Amino acid sequence: MNVFGKYVDYLAYHCNDCGGTFLARLDPDKCKLCGSNNIDLAENKRVCSHCGKLMNDGYVFYDGEAYYCSDKCLHQHFFEEEYIRAFNNDDAYWTEW
Repeated sequence: MNVFGKYVDYLAYHCNDCGGTFLARLDPDKCKLCGSNNIDLAENKRVCSHCGKLMNDGYVFYDGEAYYCSDKCLHQHFFEEEYIRAFNNDDAYWTEW
């Protein structure tokens, strides 16, 4: 298991046919919701590295190596002091996509 979370290598994808958004670890051939192959990366979504939730905003660590949707998920991997240290070193921040 990755120290940042079990969903650390997952990306969000958007289906241009059904309009759904889903996550996948490897580049998928088709939509997990409707089976269409008309899919693209969802540029305005990220996947929480801890819980797998699709995110519109959240914590970013180390230029996108890890993402966290909430304090609860963040603190499963980092203590508050570790986050503050990373933030002060420009290695972590909160943002919206």
